[in-house]
Amino acid sequence: MVRHAMSIERLNNDMEKIQEEITSTQEALKIIQSLNLNSKDIISMVDVKTYDELSKDFKLIDYYLSFKKRESALEHIENITLIRNDTYEDYVNSFSLDDEDKPLAKEEYEVDKEQQILVETIDLIKVILRILAGDNVSIWEEDLIHIRRGIKEPIKLIDMKDIAFKNRYCGFMGGMSNESYNEIIAKAIHQNASLEDLHKLKEIPDGYGWAEDQINEGLVWAEIDLNAPDDILLDGFKNWLVRARAHHNTINGNVTHHSSVKNNVKPAHMKKWHSMRVLAYLDIKIFSSFINAPLTLNQYADALYFDEPDIDTTEKVRKTLIPLVNEILSGYYLNNLMKKITSEIRLS
Repeated sequence: MVRHAMSIERLNNDMEKIQEEITSTQEALKIIQSLNLNSKDIISMVDVKTYDELSKDFKLIDYYLSFKKRESALEHIENITLIRNDTYEDYVNSFSLDDEDKPLAKEEYEVDKEQQILVETIDLIKVILRILAGDNVSIWEEDLIHIRRGIKEPIKLIDMKDIAFKNRYCGFMGGMSNESYNEIIAKAIHQNASLEDLHKLKEIPDGYGWAEDQINEGLVWAEIDLNAPDDILLDGFKNWLVRARAHHNTINGNVTHHSSVKNNVKPAHMKKWHSMRVLAYLDIKIFSSFINAPLTLNQYADALYFDEPDIDTTEKVRKTLIPLVNEILSGYYLNNLMKKITSEIRLS
């Protein structure tokens, strides 16, 4: 009962926090809308020289966080556009006569639609406000969520007995609801079980731990004989890896693995991101999309490459900058950046 009361209290706290965020988002939106900004205003807000200075010493992890933050903002903008463009007729037509749920009335649908847009705007507004303040380049504590979500050690030591027991104790993964079973298993794990306990342990139904073929998000458990010599272990791992990936692909579909992750992102790439002013371009794009004031290629060129009078900067935007940004924001590219960061952390 206590656990239930705590979860209700936490839920209420979470709901209050969400309501506060919604309220602050609505207030921020009203302020931004009252400014009546246009494309020229956006360009004046993004001071390219400041962006150059703040990002000149960026490392790979700084760029990864910067790209992920902006990728997320663009996804929110895209979702808002899709929600706005959805019509009540399309919504009603998505239901069939056999559906148990019935469509909302049109007035309820419009209210729900605005709530969905507001939820999408909550995280987006933080990025917009930073652009307005003149610094969306610095890495903030809340930006670290993007690295915490992505980083995984490729090989790690785990205590299977302890994990298996905790899952059973909490009722996960087919866990036991019988408290006496949990107590006996705990004693056995901590090696303080009596002879009577060991007899009772044998009577507990099978199903301890995970199913053999269960793979969670690309992670599999390996049993390693630490008494074997290193050369045998390394050869054995290569053979095991082939079988593990084949098994993973059978369950999750074919996954492409890139063997050169450590070498395919180099300091020259970061210099190019800096010289091409990718972060400034993305922030201009985000803000202009947010207030529905799209810029021309020529406007992007004038804003970003004002100090390059001797070249066709519009073509530079068209032929070099936009393809570069499209490549960076592809899932493959950002995943590779994360793998590169992971390998550097592991080797350091």
